[in-house]
Amino acid sequence: VEELQRALRPEVAAILRLWPGDTMKLAAYRSDHLLNADWTQPADAGLVGRCVSERAPVLVGDVKSEPEFRGRALDVCSELDVPVFVGDLVWGVINLESGDRDAFDAEDVRAVEAVAALLGSALARNDAS
Repeated sequence: VEELQRALRPEVAAILRLWPGDTMKLAAYRSDHLLNADWTQPADAGLVGRCVSERAPVLVGDVKSEPEFRGRALDVCSELDVPVFVGDLVWGVINLESGDRDAFDAEDVRAVEAVAALLGSALARNDAS
């Protein structure tokens, strides 16, 4: 998450893990803003929920135009969510949020997908050990 924040400069870079009971929990984050370490939300809620259910990245340039957006106290304008797969299962989501409108683009999606694939591969190897 530190490397993602350094490279893409979002206000929030987080890895959210899908837990039994269809709950998303904060696994790791990097932000200049203090986030609640006990943060959770239903796995089908918000833009993260769309990412999980569609099993595909979600890129939104202006979250205020999205009825599914579940705002935090931060002034978030754009969001990028990319699923992390372990095998065929969604393990979690890489979540990036920025106060700038249209902060992320297709190139960022590809870069974060590569990071998600590496993370998923490492998690799969760890499970196999």
